[in-house]
This record gives sequence, C-alpha cells and structure tokens, in this order.
Amino acid sequence: MKYVCSICGYVYDEAKQGKPFAALPETWTCPLCGAAKSAFAPEAAAKSAAPAPTVAPPAPAHGDMQKLSPGALSILCSNLARGCEKQYKEEEAALFREIADWFAAAAPAAQETGVDALAVAVGTVHGLFKGTPKIDTGRLDQIRELVKIPLVLHGGSGLPESEFRAAIEHGINKINFFTGLSLAASGAIDAKLKEFNGKIHYIELINAAHEACKAAVKEQMRIFGTLPLDI
Repeated sequence: MKYVCSICGYVYDEAKQGKPFAALPETWTCPLCGAAKSAFAPEAAAKSAAPAPTVAPPAPAHGDMQKLSPGALSILCSNLARGCEKQYKEEEAALFREIADWFAAAAPAAQETGVDALAVAVGTVHGLFKGTPKIDTGRLDQIRELVKIPLVLHGGSGLPESEFRAAIEHGINKINFFTGLSLAASGAIDAKLKEFNGKIHYIELINAAHEACKAAVKEQMRIFGTLPLDI
C-alpha cells in the first residue's frame, strides 16, 4: 500500500520500503519535507480528499489593449524592437521584429483603411539616437511595393545625410524632423544667453531661435532635394 504526504506529495510505498507504514514509529517524519507521520494518508484517500483544481477566470484585458488592431500591434512591436536596439539587446530586438512582421501580415491593406498616408517603422525612433541609425531599405522596398499611398518617416532627427537620401530613394514621401528643429532653437537661445550673460530681451531670444530653425529647415531641404525655395 502507498501513503501520500499531504504537505509535499511524497509517497511512502510499503512494497519498496519493505515495512508497513503502521509499523513506523510515531516520531517518524517525511524524509522530503519533515512533515509528521499524521500528515500522511492512504493514496486512494489522499486522492479523493484532494480538492478539485480550480482555474481562476482570466483577468479582463485592458480596454485599450482590446482595441488594438494587428497593424497597431505590429507598430507597437516594431517600436519595442527599436527600444531594444537602443539598449544593444539584439536578440530581443530580433524577436520583436519577428512578432511585428507576423502582425503586419495579418493587418488589412492600407488602402482598405482609408488613410491618406502611412507612417512606417524602418529603423528610426523619436528623440535622439544612442546608437548609429540605419534605415531598413529592404523593408521599405517591401512596403512600397504593397502600399500606393504616401509613406511617412517619423524620428528623422539625427539621421546622417546618406540615410535621409536612402529613405527618399526607397519611397519615403514625408519626413518628420521636430527634435532637430527643437534642438536648433534651444541651442541658439542658450548661445545668446551666454553671449550676453543672461541680460537679453525675450524677443531677441525668439528671433535667434527663429533664425536657427530657418537655417536648419533650409539645410534639411537641401538634403531632401527640395530646394530651391525662397526662404
């Protein structure tokens, strides 16, 4: 006969042990967890006494998560991949890219959504880059083949000129460049404050920021190949 410990599940098998369980002294304890002899019960009784396992109902998903489409999940995973790349976690980044590709394949065609333009995730991130940015021109070519509406590149600030040109050559129609303009403005303001030891009119700071942004825009338009313009 077999006796089962109600604490850890250890089984005392009389046939293997060569001694009846009843013959064990009352001071005997479970060799696995140290439970007293009284914590044991015959195997059949232990099974019948054991409560039926219960499965807790799944927690309701967050409302926002329930509304995410395959396309949105693809973008989310792509952004997570970008974040992993910035932390030099290449293995995790590759996994997120694989998941992003799976969701992208399940997403409806862009034309069916009625959107006027499509922002793509091909290697850029918002804000400043910690590593060296590289446009995934292969993915961009694939998207361009499938989508016949304008493509938008977010997170353009910090890209070298060669990457901008590569993005444009492979199908990007619009590039967002807010961080670069913001830094140009704040840099000009900081330089003016230092030049005049903080004793400068507010309007002069605004003018300096405006001129810096104007110069930055003109430079980006040169890179994008959209000059000449009278600016």
